Amino acid sequence: LKAGGEVASVLANFFAGDPTNRGGVRLAVKNLDGDNRADLVTGSGPGTPGRVTAYAGSALTPAGQPDELFGTDVTAELLGGVFVG
Repeated sequence: LKAGGEVASVLANFFAGDPTNRGGVRLAVKNLDGDNRADLVTGSGPGTPGRVTAYAGSALTPAGQPDELFGTDVTAELLGGVFVG
């Protein structure tokens, strides 16, 4: 529940990053494209090569994989994950 007793709703439901990795991802939000909507920035979690990916807030839906706004490989050697934010 939200404050005031409102029922929360799902804004997006998808795998950010490698869908076979169960190490999780790290998240941050920022308006990257100037449309006054929060865009989602993800960093790969532990156990995978470092990658940062962004998704446009306007592309997030309760169902379906959104297109990447941008993505970049940070490093393949370090498998500790990437912190974003």
